Amino acid sequence: MKICALVLFPILACLTACSSSCSTINTGSINPNDNLQGPVIVLFHGLNKDISSLSNIKNQLERKFLHEKIEAFERDKQQNIKEQAQKTYQELKTKELYQRDLVFVGISTGGVVAIETLNQHPELTVKGIITYHAPLEGFRMAELLADKDKMKHALRSASNPLIKDCVSRDLNGLVDRLVDQLNTPVVQDLRPKAPFMQNFKANLLKIAIPILTISGAIDYEHQDKLKEDPAYYNELSKVLYPHSPHDGFIPIDSQGASNIAIKNSERISCSVDHWQDPPPVIMDKIKETIEKYLEN
Repeated sequence: MKICALVLFPILACLTACSSSCSTINTGSINPNDNLQGPVIVLFHGLNKDISSLSNIKNQLERKFLHEKIEAFERDKQQNIKEQAQKTYQELKTKELYQRDLVFVGISTGGVVAIETLNQHPELTVKGIITYHAPLEGFRMAELLADKDKMKHALRSASNPLIKDCVSRDLNGLVDRLVDQLNTPVVQDLRPKAPFMQNFKANLLKIAIPILTISGAIDYEHQDKLKEDPAYYNELSKVLYPHSPHDGFIPIDSQGASNIAIKNSERISCSVDHWQDPPPVIMDKIKETIEKYLEN
């Protein structure tokens, strides 16, 4: 019996230590942001992007909000805005997040989808919405899809060496490629006179929750630093918005919904182009605003 006890004791001690160690590992593997009851911060990516484009923003928010879940859903660019909003709601419902407190953060066209999700489902407890470079009053470049001659004229007059070289080699191919990129159901919805955009702007007047719109504009002196497609879009924007600041893609008035008297809105702007992630000062503002939304 004494021998058995001597043999079993170290075995039991080892098993106890292993059990304790395994328990610690399992506990530590739980993501602190996956609060089963707490608020959810939902991120919406932009046109022709996917959720990987949100990785920088998502990582920063996860480091800041340890007790909130940070969620992002993939969207189908072949769906129109209403369909994408409905898909977002279904995703929230499938993951059992739709009854929790929500904050929406939308990048570019993702901002429109975020607001439309609330428009379709006012029963959602959305504490606030933040949009970044979102075309809240529409996207006039969509009107160029039916006017290739105007696009060609704008690109021929460009001073950017990158564009001049491409124009000299294959102007028709360049225009066709840009049209293919823009000719999506979402962009068609964003035409300022499109039925969807008219209803969307009317609904903006009815939203009572707080909305922060973040607008961007570029410095023309550095436009030669834009590469490839952003440079082309910048030249088209200069033709479309000759008297309005823009971010190389969308005029600042549309980004801030300047012509719409949103009830509870805050508007800020920064000197960044459409394709740039929020700089540190803007990221701090986003975090601060989310905190404020969640406190109310």
